Amino acid sequence: MQSRRDSIPGDTVLYHTVSAYRDRDVWLRAAAFLALPDFPEALLDYCRLMCAPPDLHWPATKIFGQKIRYITCYCLIGNYARSLDDPAFVPSLSALQAVVPASPRQVADQIRGLRAGGYVQTRRDGQDARALHLVPSPSLVREIARSPLSALQVAEAITPGADRLHLRLLEDPDVLCRLLGLSTRQFHAQDILFRPFPTIVSFSGRDAGYLILTAVVGAALARGRGDERWDVSLSYHAMARRFQVSRQHIGNLYAEGEAAGLFRVVNGRLEDMSPELLLEFRTFVAGQMAHYRAMAELLPVPVPGGAASSPSSP
Repeated sequence: MQSRRDSIPGDTVLYHTVSAYRDRDVWLRAAAFLALPDFPEALLDYCRLMCAPPDLHWPATKIFGQKIRYITCYCLIGNYARSLDDPAFVPSLSALQAVVPASPRQVADQIRGLRAGGYVQTRRDGQDARALHLVPSPSLVREIARSPLSALQVAEAITPGADRLHLRLLEDPDVLCRLLGLSTRQFHAQDILFRPFPTIVSFSGRDAGYLILTAVVGAALARGRGDERWDVSLSYHAMARRFQVSRQHIGNLYAEGEAAGLFRVVNGRLEDMSPELLLEFRTFVAGQMAHYRAMAELLPVPVPGGAASSPSSP
């Protein structure tokens, strides 16, 4: 199957759906990442990081590993980050319902579950005791930031002389919230990083779908590079256990992937992978690397004494 391609300066190949945005800074940065000789290894490392078991005790893939549930948490963190810099803004349930592309009831039900699990706390507003702030726990922030931090980590690993900003973000939940807050502002203004990728969007709509897709793509990348360190088995049992879903769910996604001509897994072994899917996935991850590196560079740099200097240089 021939991949549709769009070349930009440097003969870098991007997935065709981002051609309308090719001159945007984020996609120029992404093209630069794609042109680096170490990008294939960075892409495999991203898959490896994403397939690592979650730190949370609850079934994280059920709570966060689905598009609308993830976006709800992502926007909740973005609202909280906004309140850190704008005391007049109240990160309430109604404020969250106003920005999440789901029904108010869906959002309220998810927040109820997150509060029950201890992943969201409420705090009364100092000016209006009737208003409740939704405050994400550090563990929720880290789980929602798993893909952003993974993308940032591998971006820094292949960028000569790059500051290791992801290490600072791991140490300070509020700074990590601010990173996601910057990201949500761009997401609400125009989504040019997620919506253009139909396979990513489709799989992300299923429980653990994006993680399962990442495991399958990772297996293809590892096989192509002869990397024997890849230890994520694609068997129904191993995948169901790793991603906390049923074997039937894994089977359904495999069947859908094969029917769409994306990939074929037989007896736990990857037999075929569409070049079109590989191009879509590598372009998506390059965009994530570029976006979160750019967002991290906008964060104030801490200096001795607890103050902060101007943002770091690109």
